[in-house]
Amino acid sequence: MKLKGRALMSVEGPETYRFLNGMVTQRLLDDNLKKESFCAYGGFLSHKGKLLYDSLFYHRPSARDFLVEVDKQNLDLLANHLNKYKLRSTIWFEKEISVVYDVWSIVCANEAKRNRLITNILNRSEFGSYILQPDPRWPLLALRLVLPKSVEPPLRDMPDVRFLEDTQFYDLARLAHGIPENSTELPPEKQMPLEANMEHMDGVAFDKGCYLGQELIARTHYTGEVHKRLFTFRVLNEWEPQEEAITSDPRLLIYKGLVENTSNIDLQAEQYKGHDILDQEGKKVGTIRNGAGHLAMGMLRCQALNPKGHYRIGDKKWKVIIPHWWNNSPNNAQKN
Repeated sequence: MKLKGRALMSVEGPETYRFLNGMVTQRLLDDNLKKESFCAYGGFLSHKGKLLYDSLFYHRPSARDFLVEVDKQNLDLLANHLNKYKLRSTIWFEKEISVVYDVWSIVCANEAKRNRLITNILNRSEFGSYILQPDPRWPLLALRLVLPKSVEPPLRDMPDVRFLEDTQFYDLARLAHGIPENSTELPPEKQMPLEANMEHMDGVAFDKGCYLGQELIARTHYTGEVHKRLFTFRVLNEWEPQEEAITSDPRLLIYKGLVENTSNIDLQAEQYKGHDILDQEGKKVGTIRNGAGHLAMGMLRCQALNPKGHYRIGDKKWKVIIPHWWNNSPNNAQKN
């Protein structure tokens, strides 16, 4: 699927690695990495440690540069942010690269189909000069593809491949797996990277050197607790057991009615943007930021997490989707 809401900026020059490594939450400076093509997930922070822009970084060793993918609404803001800290660094930014390239997402039903698709693609010579990388946020299911605007992925003749023009399926798929992506779900300076669960999507390197905004992230990780996080909610069927917890599975796309709507309720969750999340006692415990179909994403206080209960959002009851990484996360201030 072509992602029309995403944009690209190129960053190149002799000091590209050093500059970007001092600006983002991910490790991009490594002698071994300089020789490889890869896609990394990370974020640009304010000097106070708040997330400004979530980004994917495509390394092109042949061009000795990075393509930086961001929400299209943030492209000019990112350019201004980088120019502010560029000082005398020998680097160049080109945001007009978005006029040349498109970003595509390929979402697979399971890991086995993803592996077969990669094999088929790599065996085709026409893909040789394009960027194809696993999406580091959900690498077992999704691929990222960067192509010139005049080129369409030659995938239509491959088995199990469907081209979708409507982005709702993509939004449903990523929300079901707890992946925020745009300025609606991640408004600039409204959350820390850990509140956006970026460390669980391989978006924060805690063992790298200093970078802009790093102090708050390190302090929270090593000595503090994350008191609120982004969670996805699914509208609750009236007939299903409310006490059953729902947990995402990183290996499967279609899982327990998360992507496909198995309820008897027809709605568009976008209408709940800005709505309060109420617990079973009617107390506000969070706010919805975005939605697609029968799924909504909102910021929830971790102490209010109730996997076997329900929440009230608007006029509907909703279940929270527990991320697969939740029980293994050490920094959650949750209710026992």
